[in-house]
Amino acid sequence: MQEKDILMNGFKVHYRIMGQGQPLLILHGWGSSSDHWVKVQEHIAREEMEVVVPDLPGFGKTNCPSVIWGVKDYAEFVAQFAASIGLKKFSLAGHSFGGQVAIQFAVFYPEKIEKLILIAPAAIRRRPGVKNSVLRFAAKIIGIALYVLPPNVGANIKSIGYRLLRRPDYLKSYGIMKDIFKQVISEDLSSVLKDIRVPTLLIWGRRDTLTALEDGVFMSKQIPNAIFKIDDSCGHNFHVQIPEVLAKMTVQFIK
Repeated sequence: MQEKDILMNGFKVHYRIMGQGQPLLILHGWGSSSDHWVKVQEHIAREEMEVVVPDLPGFGKTNCPSVIWGVKDYAEFVAQFAASIGLKKFSLAGHSFGGQVAIQFAVFYPEKIEKLILIAPAAIRRRPGVKNSVLRFAAKIIGIALYVLPPNVGANIKSIGYRLLRRPDYLKSYGIMKDIFKQVISEDLSSVLKDIRVPTLLIWGRRDTLTALEDGVFMSKQIPNAIFKIDDSCGHNFHVQIPEVLAKMTVQFIK
């Protein structure tokens, strides 16, 4: 395992690299970093693969963007990072928010990807049904409260609202990352799923309470020829709960 830093367009990007062989780039989720992927790296690197995990801007030891970024900005960052460390074509894996970025990257740069692994990607915002209608109604009420109530009261309601909407990541964010979080969770990538033209593996945990399994079912039907695997025992964080299983599924798909 090597830990490295690279200067790139105003960022000091920290990343971990392990193994030799077929390259795999892993994008972590919101509030995470390369620290949380060491076990997965270790398992995969044993299979003659080079595994690279960067700290995305605003996470781990990589500094924050100076302006509000969206998913497309993160996808462009990944392209620049890959080029900076000499990766021309590689397999790409993304978890949760990292999966959202990986989807956008795959649409922008299909020629750079060998295989795409999406682990409970947080990429869909407008699901039909009663549950989503309730969430939209709650969001609307929170938005109205910000305008009609005193600032301190409105801010409190907004904070409570994000908690009710299961957005603890918002409460853990700070500075400009709060604004970036609001931006990325407003972006729905449903319409671009059909444009993914690389071999794709979707991985979901049946016990996931953060990204609904129904999202995975929908995505598996939208992404051409996607392989969809469900683990009955796992929740949202495969890399923490069952890293060896995640590594095995990833290697089998890539090889």
